Amino acid sequence: ADEEKAEDMPNLEADFATFIYSLNTQALLFMGKIPNPISKKYEKDLSTAKYLIDTIDMLSKKTKGNLDENEAKLIENILYDLRMAYISEKK
Repeated sequence: ADEEKAEDMPNLEADFATFIYSLNTQALLFMGKIPNPISKKYEKDLSTAKYLIDTIDMLSKKTKGNLDENEAKLIENILYDLRMAYISEKK
């Protein structure tokens, strides 16, 4: 059964954009913006969401000058969107 599940999984490439998108998705989940894929419920844990946003920000700073133009724009846009979403949730 595990082998069948592995075959059904998409073959994701381990690249910077995929990693940032995964952190983005987790942050959205913890802000209650998307449902938990297991429970199908909208759940909020704003401290974990903030940790993930801070993690993306740290990666942005640590990789500055080492990203291509698309990667730099991606991380900038994701950080902006997540910060705006976080601020709206804090109200």
